[in-house]
Amino acid sequence: MNDTLYKYDVAVSFLDQDEALARQLSDSFEGRLSAFVYSEHQAELGGKDGVEAFSRVFKDEARIVVVLYRVGWGETPWTRVESTAIEERFLKHGHDFLLVVPVSSPKAKPAWFPDIRIWLDLDRLGLTKLSGIIEYRVREKGGEPKQETAVESAACIKRERDANETKQRFNHTREAVEAATKEAQEVVSQIERLAREVSDPNHGVVLRFGRPNDAPVQLAYKDAANDRQMFSSAQLSDFCIKLLLDALDENKPWQVR
Repeated sequence: MNDTLYKYDVAVSFLDQDEALARQLSDSFEGRLSAFVYSEHQAELGGKDGVEAFSRVFKDEARIVVVLYRVGWGETPWTRVESTAIEERFLKHGHDFLLVVPVSSPKAKPAWFPDIRIWLDLDRLGLTKLSGIIEYRVREKGGEPKQETAVESAACIKRERDANETKQRFNHTREAVEAATKEAQEVVSQIERLAREVSDPNHGVVLRFGRPNDAPVQLAYKDAANDRQMFSSAQLSDFCIKLLLDALDENKPWQVR
């Protein structure tokens, strides 16, 4: 594919429920990379054959394609169009243009995406590092990020502030409480599942699971850059089980002392 055919540095494919994340990712490129997020280009696509236009973006016009993947992607009308275009490009040109970012728990990937390819862990990387990796891949594919102007930088800061304010308002809604409760229940379910999988009476390891209460818990920490990071349900569940196994390995209760 000739570089002159690339209209966008990055095209992001996602389900409707991940639109906010896609917009945040697009904003992180503002002024440096040209990004395609369908909701930001509706006016541009208006009046055109939607199927053909979307297909062309992901098959020919984007230097790098990022898929925010969760189960159900590729099954809705528009993500099915995008998935078909991406698969065709994958078969014709290989997989160097494609980055898959799982956004649900447990992690998943498209069935046709090779196991030998590493996907990007958003929970571990965070949005800033993910954006940096994508920008690096754009450079690898011949792209040249532009220098952000003062006006573009100010606009990006305003969008980030508005997005944060929207998030803070959401945190005080009933929907947020329900989402947090659901996530806490998911943590408990994951721990219960891992406890069953790890338990093996034949090796003297039996984990018993109980539910003393249903109080939701939110865990977070600050990394070296003082950025707030959250544990996903899968990460927290895995950590709890590993912590228990480490304690068992250290104390070795099965040994006669």
